[in-house]
Amino acid sequence: MINIRLANINDAEAIAKINVDTWRSNYIGIVPDEHLASLSYNAEAYQRTINNPNNIVYVAEYNGTVVGYICSGIKTAPDAVAPSKLRMMYVGKEHQNQGIGRKLFIKISEHLYKSGHNTLSANTFASADSNFFYSAIGGKICKKSVENIGGKDIDTVTYLFNLPIKP
Repeated sequence: MINIRLANINDAEAIAKINVDTWRSNYIGIVPDEHLASLSYNAEAYQRTINNPNNIVYVAEYNGTVVGYICSGIKTAPDAVAPSKLRMMYVGKEHQNQGIGRKLFIKISEHLYKSGHNTLSANTFASADSNFFYSAIGGKICKKSVENIGGKDIDTVTYLFNLPIKP
């Protein structure tokens, strides 16, 4: 059974592992190999993310083990597409395509909606599989841009979601 709960500092190591492993498996051929190889399991960075009062972080547990996470925060940039932004959402490869990402997304959308947010934006690589997910849960592409990662220009898209996302 999947349990969705707010993250705590003790989840940082599991979140770091999920993040790096998912990047290395999902972004082959999109992100330069050298960049993927340089990613590190830096739990301290995720401890800061969890402790940042501008972030909301939930984890998905399966049999007591963290198998996915989602992080959203408040956008403060003047060109912000929405008042809140999905910063990260990853589910371990062995637990993908089981509805866990949807459960995480619904949970954070409810949290944001109850906090007074009506929209959420999310960026992803234009050629990533996550585009299917974002479209399926109601996201609409509102912006296209290019991001340079590891010396390579990569096309990105920004999705806009109306909150809350319906189950």
